[in-house]
Amino acid sequence: MKKTIAIILLFSILWGCSNPQEFLEKGQHEKAFSSSLKKLKKNKFSTEDKETLISSLNSIVETQSKIISDLKQSNKMEHPKKAIYFCQQLLKKIEKSSPYTDNKFNSTKESLQKEINLINHSISERYLNQGLEQMVIYHSKNNKDAAKKAHSKFQKSFKYGNINPALDSLIQESLNAAQRIYIISVSDIFSITYSWDIDNKMDDIISYSDKFTTVLFEPSPLPSDFDCNIEIEFRSFNIDTDETIEEKEFEKEIITQTDTSIVIGKAIIKKIKKTFDWRVNINSKGTHNCQVVSTTFNERLIDEVVEVTTEGDIRAIPYQDQIGSTDKIMTDDEAVDELLETFYNKIVCHIF
Repeated sequence: MKKTIAIILLFSILWGCSNPQEFLEKGQHEKAFSSSLKKLKKNKFSTEDKETLISSLNSIVETQSKIISDLKQSNKMEHPKKAIYFCQQLLKKIEKSSPYTDNKFNSTKESLQKEINLINHSISERYLNQGLEQMVIYHSKNNKDAAKKAHSKFQKSFKYGNINPALDSLIQESLNAAQRIYIISVSDIFSITYSWDIDNKMDDIISYSDKFTTVLFEPSPLPSDFDCNIEIEFRSFNIDTDETIEEKEFEKEIITQTDTSIVIGKAIIKKIKKTFDWRVNINSKGTHNCQVVSTTFNERLIDEVVEVTTEGDIRAIPYQDQIGSTDKIMTDDEAVDELLETFYNKIVCHIF
């Protein structure tokens, strides 16, 4: 009996919690809408659920229409975009509920679609005007950053459906105006041994050309309309090698079944340390549109190995004194390759 009562109570609670009409009476219109729609999918002939669905959707439309009205009039660009989002969400609700609402929201649907078009037009006009303002700055100060911003604004205006016949030419004009030319050259008179390696690596920098930037590596002849002329000066590549030798002698008593003896062994430990130092100067000059400043990069690379040779009876030498490094000391060429990679990444980050 108690079990039966508990089941009935549980069913009543669950039914009450999902009752669309109760949600509607409490002003929980979203819950009333979703729960009535869910029930109608199981029983599309329920008059009560239809009425609840229509009533809750009317309330949602009324509430969100006020929000949309406030958002679309805001001066903040993100607010009209948010208004479009709310319109789209309402349209989705109307579409989902359309099989059960007897076309009662057709006019609302048409109004929302018109609203989206009007807001899109408003946003596109804002972007167009912002782009024109940036082009005024470009023309007055030859500021290529302003031209780049204008290009972005014009493209966004196009994205939001602007059909102004002048927009295509404005997009192209701002793109042309925003073009920067970077000339990159390398001076390696202090590292002449590695000239080929340096040029081969630095030549990759032309891959950083994009629609706003043209990167030229040691062009001939030198163009006169460049924005930045950047010299990468590789200074002397210094190598310091330090070697130390230490001899350790050991004695150990060896006990066997027949006798006891003393064995003697020696470990000759050779420590090799190579330090590679390289400095690169970035010398930049150009117009006011060149934002690359001169600077210096210093890099140091250290490699150490231990070589061990033994003499005498190895049984006398502790294991840790028998083992040296498994790798060989870094060669000069290997160090150059590693340092060039480091310099290249730093130079690219600094310039671009």
